[in-house]
Amino acid sequence: MAIEILGSECRLRQGADNALERTFNGHAIASWRALPPRLRELALALFKPGVRHKPGSDTGALLQRGILWRPPGWRGIALAPWVCRAAFQEERLDIGSRNLLRSTINCRPLASAIASRCLAMEQSLRARVAELLEGANLGEQAERAFQHYQAHGIGLPSELYPQAHPSVPEKIDFAGIGDISDALREARADGRWLGFARELAKLRNAVLHGHYPSWLAVSRTVGAWRDLERLGGRP
Repeated sequence: MAIEILGSECRLRQGADNALERTFNGHAIASWRALPPRLRELALALFKPGVRHKPGSDTGALLQRGILWRPPGWRGIALAPWVCRAAFQEERLDIGSRNLLRSTINCRPLASAIASRCLAMEQSLRARVAELLEGANLGEQAERAFQHYQAHGIGLPSELYPQAHPSVPEKIDFAGIGDISDALREARADGRWLGFARELAKLRNAVLHGHYPSWLAVSRTVGAWRDLERLGGRP
């Protein structure tokens, strides 16, 4: 759909988030206003949290007009992102609907790709600083979680490891990136590692908490990836 909206000769410069959003907004509003009133009413009924479309005689029309779609990897159908984008600008929404539709606007494949990169970078960070932080104070939460795992405690993340799992996790595996950042600061480690850890934590948390995976988010992810390569990490 992005190719259809922008055309084959897109003249937007890379990183032009606002220009890209205005283009998407204009397309969404025009498409929403062009819908027959009955289809708009059917769509509006789905804006409430917990309300799902029940397949019926209208399903074909909703799918044909792109109001509903089948997200990659999903078994069911959902409101299309452009519909939610238009609703923010054309309809009065309560707080529940706003939060539901805000998450639906997000490009989930792009958010998943960013999250996957962040996971790879986090694993590389842990591998590179594990020896440096051996014996360091990683915080009470990491210490308790590690002891809980050693005692075969019930609950996550301990239960994720089968007894036959070949790799026994270390204490650092139970520490958050924030804990690792604090430990790096106390150890007076290379400041570049500390800066990288902080940037990675902010980026990963933003995406996993459902914030918008904008062009800037992609640029920051690529930048962090390159920083890791310059530090000698292997993503």
